[in-house]
Amino acid sequence: MSRTMLAFALSCITVSVAVAKDFCLVIDSPTFTDSQFVLQKAKLAPRNVAPLQGYFAQFDSVTGTYDAFYPISGQSVVNSAGNGVLGFVMYNIYVSASGGGGSSGNTDVKLNCEAGTDSKIGVMDSCSGTLDNAGVLTGVVGHFIDCGPLVAIP
Repeated sequence: MSRTMLAFALSCITVSVAVAKDFCLVIDSPTFTDSQFVLQKAKLAPRNVAPLQGYFAQFDSVTGTYDAFYPISGQSVVNSAGNGVLGFVMYNIYVSASGGGGSSGNTDVKLNCEAGTDSKIGVMDSCSGTLDNAGVLTGVVGHFIDCGPLVAIP
């Protein structure tokens, strides 16, 4: 009996870990173009509610590099059709290769994400919403891409 319980517990842990993966949402909007929200070990499967954590990698179009990394945390809710909402806080403190800095307040991020034809959120699926920085709203549109080493924190 105890072996059966142990096998069941291990299979539940394995399944839970298997659905968690990194998601990278690249910004297509004029503000923050090519910057990315990197959602680490996110669970964006249908009928799921899960915490979000990761960082915002700010892209510098002059140098062609990601130059500042802001922590994020929040929550996701995905319906049975695979469409989801992401709500998280981007903390206005950053780290870069040469140090870090910050400012007062935080930015609330609210995104609606549309699943693809497979009813799952994944590569090339889109999100749109707003960034709210102390009452200043900025519209944002983006799409998911494969996460790569380019957005790794230096």
